[in-house]
Amino acid sequence: LPPADLDVRRAADTGLVNLRQFVMLGGQIVGELHYGLSTAFLRKARQNLFKQALLVASVGILISIFGLFMFGFGMMRRLGSLADVARRLADGDLTVRVANGSNDEIGRLGTAFNNMAQALDERLRELHTSDERLGLVMRGTSDGIWDWDLRRNITYFPPRFRELLGYEGAQEFRLLFQ
Repeated sequence: LPPADLDVRRAADTGLVNLRQFVMLGGQIVGELHYGLSTAFLRKARQNLFKQALLVASVGILISIFGLFMFGFGMMRRLGSLADVARRLADGDLTVRVANGSNDEIGRLGTAFNNMAQALDERLRELHTSDERLGLVMRGTSDGIWDWDLRRNITYFPPRFRELLGYEGAQEFRLLFQ
């Protein structure tokens, strides 16, 4: 055990520690031994340890910043691609799809966009087919078919309907029904 009055930090700072030890023989103090030990190696070791810790912390911070930058860049690029696809879908381009290769949240969102675009495209095709059929029926029938949109209060009277009622001019016919 070191003597009680030994201050290791102060000794390391000054570079020297002075020690005193009693010499005992047969239970009697027969002398005293004074000696000094150099602690320069402790100061050098402490400086080296501080430099190494600073270097490790700096490298760790730089690696973390680089990793976060790369992660953020990749995330923003994927989100930008997703936003571009959403804009193109909103503009009516139902052929666009999200390039997707991951199963994370953004990847699942891209899959949902793709499924939505495909379902919307299928529904529009069905609507166009139905609209074509309705047009064929309206042209092929000799019945007077008309349409009234109650929400917007808009009526549509095809030429065949006006002809059946004996009105050739669209303007005079509309005035009768408004």
